[in-house]
Amino acid sequence: LGLLLATAAHAATVVELEHRLHGAFQPRGRLTLSSYEEPGDEDEEPLPPPSGGVAGAPLNATFDEPFVLEEDDLLSFKELLKSRELYLLRARTVIDSAASEYVMAAIPACDLQRSSFREDLTLHLSEDGSLVSMDYQSPVVALSRPCDPTALADAVKFQGRARVGGVVEAHYIPVKVEMDAPPPGMEGVKVPGEKEKPPEKQSWIRRNWYLLLPVAFMLLGGGPPPEEGQGGQGQGQGQGEGQAQGGAGGAGGGG
Repeated sequence: LGLLLATAAHAATVVELEHRLHGAFQPRGRLTLSSYEEPGDEDEEPLPPPSGGVAGAPLNATFDEPFVLEEDDLLSFKELLKSRELYLLRARTVIDSAASEYVMAAIPACDLQRSSFREDLTLHLSEDGSLVSMDYQSPVVALSRPCDPTALADAVKFQGRARVGGVVEAHYIPVKVEMDAPPPGMEGVKVPGEKEKPPEKQSWIRRNWYLLLPVAFMLLGGGPPPEEGQGGQGQGQGQGEGQAQGGAGGAGGGG
């Protein structure tokens, strides 16, 4: 698409849209993309691009004709409403290549009915003109309709609007994922040819910290409690000394 626009700035590019109502995708219609440049003398300078655009990229998009649901397609859309499923759109990433991958967008089928089948489609392109993504929305109206398959007419006409957004840079995917070292005891993914790191040296305190816990408790608690035998012996000695002192006092009084 980028080469096509460079060689023919004023030529239109057609995007084939497909949708899925049941089973496989089917042709939905066409979008015509046109450049922002207006016809004129080759010596004239091109007009500056609108906000969000770049020179040589198409900025205008229009549906070739309104899309109409009728007969079998209408019955299939009613099934989407009954099951509350999504209505899907897709287009090729490389617009003029039938071998390229697809870009997809989706919207709840009920949202389309509630908005009287109004749809807004925005195409986002990369610098080389490839289709990167699509934004597909249905604008909310003040008086929305209920999601009711039986309320559809015999033919439903979509009210579509389309535009092309600015250039979008694709996400960078690193070849090698950078990550922290795995936790101790867990081995990470080994890369062939990569040298293993030697184990980290730990101090004696870090290796035997649990041996120091009893000592710390003894220092904080003021030493071990007295044994039961020693406590009883001390108490007996105290009582004996008291009785001896009492007897001596009585003898002094008698004299």
